[in-house]
Amino acid sequence: MPYETKAARIIRLAQDGVDYGAIATAVGSTRRSVNTTVSSARKSGIDIPSDRVKWRITFDRNLAVALARDGMRPGEIARKLGTTGVCVSYLICAARRRGVDIPNFPVGSPRRFAATNATIIRMAKSGMHVADIAAAVGATNDAIHPILSAARKRDAGIPRQKRENPDRAAVIALVGAGMRPCAIAAQLGIRRRKVYATIRTARQGGAVIPPFKPTGVRYSG
Repeated sequence: MPYETKAARIIRLAQDGVDYGAIATAVGSTRRSVNTTVSSARKSGIDIPSDRVKWRITFDRNLAVALARDGMRPGEIARKLGTTGVCVSYLICAARRRGVDIPNFPVGSPRRFAATNATIIRMAKSGMHVADIAAAVGATNDAIHPILSAARKRDAGIPRQKRENPDRAAVIALVGAGMRPCAIAAQLGIRRRKVYATIRTARQGGAVIPPFKPTGVRYSG
């Protein structure tokens, strides 16, 4: 039997309709490498079917929409119907555009994020800051913001909160002590890009702040 290269095996399996993820596992490669090989083969004129239309006929779309209307999350629907969460999410978005009333789902994993949207909205109406709400429900700020943004469109009674600005004096003092931006961000509880923005503004204002040395490099002298 003649030797078959990895690329030839990928193309043969793709022509047989095998899922790209299964091909990557079979040949010991990555899905990205399989996509690249298949794309190059298509450009050279080889007829390879796409694996992106299979989801349309592998599960009951009407049942998926009905389960979503009952409040079941896309991941749970996908496990129940034997498909992927991405396919279910696409289907739900299309149904909403057609006017189907499907409620919004809580953001985050239900195991780590047990609070409901109503609890988060009630906390925000009481005046709690987003960071305090996130800490109370075991989520992140990025998970809380979309819920409040969607709720404000329906209810104007949720107060808007200004983003916290980093303490410029504290940042400059820590920079002067030789602390790196990532360590400053961790100590002050702010994002690293906020630290960089504060340092950049201070430099533009005339503050003398030397550039930071890359990590993992030894310097002599």
